[in-house]
Amino acid sequence: MDILQECGNVPKLLDTILSCVQHIIIVTDYDGNILLANPVVEHVFGVTPDELIGNKLSVIFTPEDLNHLYPNLLHMAQKNKPFEGEVTHMRKDKTRFFAFMVFRPLLDPRQ
Repeated sequence: MDILQECGNVPKLLDTILSCVQHIIIVTDYDGNILLANPVVEHVFGVTPDELIGNKLSVIFTPEDLNHLYPNLLHMAQKNKPFEGEVTHMRKDKTRFFAFMVFRPLLDPRQ
């Protein structure tokens, strides 16, 4: 039996684990659609995880980064290339801030 199955409710287990992490975790597909976000996003971005899920990751980037940086990050992910660096992000109230971003491709369901 799989260890996650032994833990019972896998979505609840994942939610519990993500709520303990004090860094932002956002999971997207290769097209930038947000699939999952931990509760820390509310403190940093001013939006709840539910407000982010289903939107494009582009909502957290500044308009200036939407033309070059954001498409390049998606392209890198599709090519299985990671990115780490400081990026300007934008909160719901349109204030901007710098944050160190770790962008890692994980799985490609198309393969």
